Amino acid sequence: PAILSGVELVRGPATTAYGSGNLGGLIRSIPATAAGLEARLGLGGSGSENSQVIRYGQSDVFAALSHRGSNDAETPSGTALNTRFDQWNLLLGGEHDRGEATYRAVTLFTDATDIGKSNVRYPDDRIASYPDERHWLAQVSRFSEESQAHAFFHYQELSTEVLRPGERRDVVDSSSIDFGGRYVREWDTSSNWRWGLDYLGRRNVDIDEQRIPLDGPPGPSMTSLRAEQDELALFAEGKWQWSEITTTAGARLGAQRQKAEGWSTEDEQLISAYAGVNWLLATDWSANAELSRGVRVANLSEKFFSGTTGRGLVQGNPELSPEVADSLDIGVIYDNGNLQVETHFFHMELDDFIERVPVSTEVLSFRNLDGGQISGMDFNARFDLGPALQLGLGGQVQSGEDEEGDNLQDISPNRVSLNALYRGATWQWSVDYQHRFSHDDVAETEQPVDSVDLLSFSITRALSKHMTLSVWGRNLLNQTYVLTTDDLSTEGEKIAFGVEWSWRRAL
Repeated sequence: PAILSGVELVRGPATTAYGSGNLGGLIRSIPATAAGLEARLGLGGSGSENSQVIRYGQSDVFAALSHRGSNDAETPSGTALNTRFDQWNLLLGGEHDRGEATYRAVTLFTDATDIGKSNVRYPDDRIASYPDERHWLAQVSRFSEESQAHAFFHYQELSTEVLRPGERRDVVDSSSIDFGGRYVREWDTSSNWRWGLDYLGRRNVDIDEQRIPLDGPPGPSMTSLRAEQDELALFAEGKWQWSEITTTAGARLGAQRQKAEGWSTEDEQLISAYAGVNWLLATDWSANAELSRGVRVANLSEKFFSGTTGRGLVQGNPELSPEVADSLDIGVIYDNGNLQVETHFFHMELDDFIERVPVSTEVLSFRNLDGGQISGMDFNARFDLGPALQLGLGGQVQSGEDEEGDNLQDISPNRVSLNALYRGATWQWSVDYQHRFSHDDVAETEQPVDSVDLLSFSITRALSKHMTLSVWGRNLLNQTYVLTTDDLSTEGEKIAFGVEWSWRRAL
């Protein structure tokens, strides 16, 4: 997180502008490009977390190098969690203006080792870990007043190891290369229009597995997946303005091809679209609504992979059909400068929802449900109590069931949060409280969870013009709670404290 300047939430099905598969929206990470030189050192947590960061930024170049790691943390009852890891990150980027265009390039290298994966089977029945994980991402972009173009790639390697005490080790090595491009052209007529072309390719999706008995020679290497994928799409969007009402609409036409060794090539035609309206009701009030259709094709692993994962044995299902989601999102926003309140109500009708199901005690697979629906609401409010103090309130309510009335997987427990933030000349502090309600209506492969109250804080003191010192605390009430509804989920970390020193100088 230290090499990012922030994240942006894009609400609703974003398939039209950002590719198929984004049925509920997406979160976009923004690299840190702030000018100056900065260094950070941090230590804390029940697992002795440590972090070191150095960042450099000028008007046309930026760079960041970070290292972070942790030993195994503990639950409030003293149970060890398999949460150790060690990770290095290097971010490099820059931009250059030439004529009427701006050129930007950014690349990210990350290398992590000895990554523990907690689950309730640890350590007596299963010890899952990722001995090595590497990523290399890069993107080159060109921006002008009327158009933008991007070219990108992502190379990744992952090694998975599952130890069955007294029996064997399963070692899985996987790698892949993603690459593609995007071109967007904008123009103004009586309305605002833009159209674009997207391509995404996946190559060398290779996964191999080897079983190594603890009391004998290693077994032969087995191929779990050899696959590739291509997707090409054309999209267009328009915006119209009538007095206090703004309407938008867009559509995306795409084609996807998946090929896997041992299986026939599969082609899918993907059509998604949306229409929305925003209405300025009064000086401080506005409302919006969006109706959309999105499509998600089952990924290569869900269809064709069969083997060991950090969660357990998985058997792919090549007969999976694409998920289709018809969604309605209605929002109401109030903003008078000092008080901002945003509330959204949403409903999603699902066809061929892809569900994870147990085939046996040891094996999971996937299947399509004929139909289902997800409904709920979320809200966020912020109140400025003067130039230095800010209060926030948020929450969400969500439910989901299939056409038989059974619960859908991955429905989040309802929750409400309250936070306070103070920014002074010398001091800064924040307090965050969250109440997660109990959640008993769970699906297959899930477990009910109890309610929990989570409290955290951070306090920062400016030691000089360039130097600050921060202390923080998590789970201050030392609550014992299960992290998620997944039936293999562990308890959360016990009460933990930490400290961070930072130095920054403008250049």
